[in-house]
Amino acid sequence: MTERRGTKTGGGISHGPVIQDFRSGLAVNREFASLLAACGLDDFGSLYAARGIETVKAVPGREVVRLALCHEGRSRSFFLKRHITGPGGRAGFSAGAASPGMEEFRQLLDFRKAGIATVTPAAGGERLQDDGRLASLVLTEDAAPFISLEEAIRRRSGLFSGSGGRRRKRLLLRRIADTARAMHRAGRCHCDFNATHLLFDPDARPEDIRPALFDLQRVRTRRLSRFRWWLKSMAEMGYTLEEPVFRRRDRLYLWLRYADRRWPRPLRALGFRIILSKIRRIERHTRRLLARREAASSPAAASAAPSSPAARRTAPVPVLAPADGKPVISETDNMIIVWVNRLAWRRPGPIINIAVQNAAAFSRAGRPVHLVVGGGPDTDTGTDLAEHYGLTGTKHLTVHRVPLWPGGSRYSFPVFFRAVRLIRQLAKNDEVAVFTRESGFLPFLCLLRRHPNIRGFLELHDFHADLSWRPSQGAHHLKERFLERRFIPRLDGLICITSAQRERYRECFPHIPSRAFSLGTEPVFSPETTERSASNEERRRRRTLIYVGSLHKEKGRDFLLAAVRRLKAHGIRICFWGGMPRAMPELRARADRLGVSDAVEFIPFRPLTELRTAIAEEASAGLVMLQDTYYNRYLTCPAKALDYLSHGLPVIGSDLPSVREVAGDAGLFTAPEDEDAFVAAALALLDDPDRYARAAAAARRRAMELQWRLRAEGIMDFIDFIRKTEQGKAKGRKNG
Repeated sequence: MTERRGTKTGGGISHGPVIQDFRSGLAVNREFASLLAACGLDDFGSLYAARGIETVKAVPGREVVRLALCHEGRSRSFFLKRHITGPGGRAGFSAGAASPGMEEFRQLLDFRKAGIATVTPAAGGERLQDDGRLASLVLTEDAAPFISLEEAIRRRSGLFSGSGGRRRKRLLLRRIADTARAMHRAGRCHCDFNATHLLFDPDARPEDIRPALFDLQRVRTRRLSRFRWWLKSMAEMGYTLEEPVFRRRDRLYLWLRYADRRWPRPLRALGFRIILSKIRRIERHTRRLLARREAASSPAAASAAPSSPAARRTAPVPVLAPADGKPVISETDNMIIVWVNRLAWRRPGPIINIAVQNAAAFSRAGRPVHLVVGGGPDTDTGTDLAEHYGLTGTKHLTVHRVPLWPGGSRYSFPVFFRAVRLIRQLAKNDEVAVFTRESGFLPFLCLLRRHPNIRGFLELHDFHADLSWRPSQGAHHLKERFLERRFIPRLDGLICITSAQRERYRECFPHIPSRAFSLGTEPVFSPETTERSASNEERRRRRTLIYVGSLHKEKGRDFLLAAVRRLKAHGIRICFWGGMPRAMPELRARADRLGVSDAVEFIPFRPLTELRTAIAEEASAGLVMLQDTYYNRYLTCPAKALDYLSHGLPVIGSDLPSVREVAGDAGLFTAPEDEDAFVAAALALLDDPDRYARAAAAARRRAMELQWRLRAEGIMDFIDFIRKTEQGKAKGRKNG
């Protein structure tokens, strides 16, 4: 540690390094060690409990008091900021930013090392209490005669009038810009860089003005966010430089001084327009916030609605019920559901179908639902829901089909921007729960979550937060890892599709609520069907195994083709229903080379209604012969198995945790790539009427357990759990 003392610039303001002593749970500025010892405040317990002569601020979890300490016949004024946080904080001076008090103390030291003037830190400390809460503090010297720029603007505006005042204003703006630039070059951004938290000496000569910072509890240091620091700092400061003392030309001067010649002239002009736009957004947000507070504090509003946005989130409300009168969703008010998917409407494959089924499940429960997707072909949406997706009873579902932008080839950004506008509009009057599987939408979703009426959830279909399981990591995987690590901690919860997937995300994000919900079924069999029904025997005698879905190698395509020859000898055929039309000629040619073209059928993806008809009329059992890969074992929820169960079909699948979790007792499981075991399982199922009947009955039971409707109920219960947890924490903070 360097021995150079901080250079005083007036009052309790200084810059330069601080020499620290560590004693009794405190990190003490050596300059104040003797004073604290003489006053009996040189350990954490005594300083934390010190009684102030004035309480400056008191909010839940934080209190600021003024202390008057005497030493060697001299009285000095200090500000003591005390924090108390809930269980789970870390203690120890080497544990990083463990507590608010120590975080601010360390930031004061770091700013001074960079030559940026701050209030003088006297001590900082933290201690884990017996009740599991973490107490922390930071002690700073009073900065008098320095005052905040905000106070000068409102109470001493004459400082900036006249020829001398204009010169003082111009020099002050120059120093503020230099401070911001030095702060950013040092790798730090004060999140509250505004007139309220900037101090200066009003009695100093204009050329001697040196601004200083305080309240460094919120400081950003992440490199990935540096690209927007200039905008945040300039807009925050520009917004608080109030009219008429500071005008547009003053904000322009501040920006040009900050940008200097590092920015080309066209970029400086563009940057200033962006700053003004940001200032206007801050103004609008502040007006809305003040209006909500005023409405919440009025007697009429207090009797009609919860008193705050936080209370609106957790207040108990009436139960919604479907037509049969049975409650489906509890503890939630008129919450609106929004699903966002960037793919095109009617796109072949399971992805868009899963989004539609998810949205329809909430709609059938009487929940208002909005589905935002790519526009797709020029068709009628209502007709598509009934004839393409086979859905009825969706009067509460609104589908927003977003067209491509002119000259564009992808739906991502058009869909995302439309979704953002829609969600903001809905959140003006109601609470909105937003669900998506699109990692590219996460930055937008995290911004939306700043609104008190918006909650954000990510439905996961892979695992990118930790890529150590992948043998190769391409640019796409690295991008996905960055998005998940950066934005998942800001979400309300995670919706996983397998239990193993949930465990892996809990290891990466232990503080983010998560639940595992298998994808759903839509039972289409008759409730009167029993083990002895004639329909069971009719299906068994078809001796047709079906595979539904993408025809990728890891899905077992090659394995099944190789097994067809042996199955053909026993009168069993396989139908492959899925894949793109362009892949069909090659697959049929392979079947010809193997001599099994009369025992296989290849049909590309088709509408869900046609698929359901084909399954009902042709299939005996469904195939889920996935290869044994990390993804197939732990991360996938095979949608094809859910299609089979929806029709009461038994399942023959690979003995993998993901397949067992879906199929349950309705499955016959064999080792992946074991052709002998697979053929034996098929024969055992189709040659034994009793065994087939039992397996079909198990499939129907499993289908009833995995309905989309029950999945929607489970997700809403999950949201209720999060609300109750927040409500409990709020009560704990209030009681604490």
